[in-house]
Amino acid sequence: MVKISLRASQTLIIISVALYAVIQIARLPATPILQPDSDSYLNFAAIRMAGYPLFLRFFGPSGGMYAQTLIYAAALAVLGREIVRANCVFVLAMGLIFTLMINPYLNLYHATIMTESLFTSLLTLFLAAMIRYSRTPHWHWAMAAAVVAGLAATVRPTGYAFLPVLVLMVLMSRRRLSSGRVLAVVMMAAIVPMLILAGGERAYTRIHHGAAATSLAGRHFFAKAALIEAPARSQAETDPMRQRLFAALETDFAPVRALVREAPNSDIERVLAENYETCIEGSCSDKVRAEIGLPEAAMNIVAFKVGLERLSGAPLGYLALSWRHYKDLWVLYPQNYPDLIAPFAAFIAAHRPLPFEPLMTVLINGFTPRGEAVLVQPVATAIGWITGALSALCLVVAWRGRSISPLTDAGLLTAITLHGVLLLTALLGVGIPRYTMGMWPAMVVAMTAVAQSGLNRLWIRSGWNGWRRTR
Repeated sequence: MVKISLRASQTLIIISVALYAVIQIARLPATPILQPDSDSYLNFAAIRMAGYPLFLRFFGPSGGMYAQTLIYAAALAVLGREIVRANCVFVLAMGLIFTLMINPYLNLYHATIMTESLFTSLLTLFLAAMIRYSRTPHWHWAMAAAVVAGLAATVRPTGYAFLPVLVLMVLMSRRRLSSGRVLAVVMMAAIVPMLILAGGERAYTRIHHGAAATSLAGRHFFAKAALIEAPARSQAETDPMRQRLFAALETDFAPVRALVREAPNSDIERVLAENYETCIEGSCSDKVRAEIGLPEAAMNIVAFKVGLERLSGAPLGYLALSWRHYKDLWVLYPQNYPDLIAPFAAFIAAHRPLPFEPLMTVLINGFTPRGEAVLVQPVATAIGWITGALSALCLVVAWRGRSISPLTDAGLLTAITLHGVLLLTALLGVGIPRYTMGMWPAMVVAMTAVAQSGLNRLWIRSGWNGWRRTR
């Protein structure tokens, strides 16, 4: 029987994370990796939230690579410390940290000027704070979790999904709190800091950009409205701007909807819908935006209202689209499936010229097959179903207010955090798999909690206590 002390467990995790940080820093490129959206963060475009542009302003593009790597490593160390203190088997805890260190896609984000790395690090710290609170319910730890959640909400809108999780976290522990007054204090500590930080970000963005301040909501909802069938509105409109936008949704983008409907299977439909919705958010709508001629902020307000009105006219269509995006988030890198490449190319060839073909060269040029896309899909599907069941259990435990165990409670909260973020992404954005990859720490922590729960039951039945740490 092997027993590992708490101090030794923490030391080994810290050493492993330190080695990871050294290796990752040594592998960073000479200059950061830029994506099409990178410039909008570097220059703090009016459509962006303030958190990441301020981060880049402080560290600079090159310094940001090193900062992102070190922040993620520090978050892993904090998570590892908290998970072993929550009585997780050392082998499982070490396996969790190792799994979070070797993800090649996640490691690439640290060198990229995009929000993925920083948001994932804040997610990791948020999970660590929930584990600590589940072990010791106190307003201090509730506030710590709220502060991290608030910082995440300044980086990405999907960070707002952390707010209901904070409420559930407190409700799950309410029978462990001494009185209703203490419960109220803890609940305030879990909510107010996040609201202050999220509200402060919105206020700062408004002050910084003035009348030009805007968001991506107008583009997102307009693109979603373009992909669903809804009652025609353009002929009833008297305002020429609204009439043109409704006409674009009803007529200009009708060939896109027809093409998506003709997809012979869900795999091809998924790739078409994701790429076209992304295009309609941007370049595919440039012509109609130029015809109207409003400034970006004003244009986004009108587009948001028109898109929302069309969606409200066909709510089932919007829900069906959101459900498709939600499912798509669990299908990692679908365009790289080896079995999809040839049928997809044949479909595209048979339907050329494509709607907005000059802007859709990505569909015409095709995709590169990758064997790992097939290998990871069964794993992603299994994680989706298991964490979905854990999310439902989390609601039951929160309603009853009966804690199970610190690590199990944190695992349930982690699962519902995972699905909450992805659900908000599906409702407001597109089902792009990189958003799912950014939630990798939540997947691993939730599955580790499931594994620990299973081991606990096995130990109770067998009386075996090997590979556990001692205090």
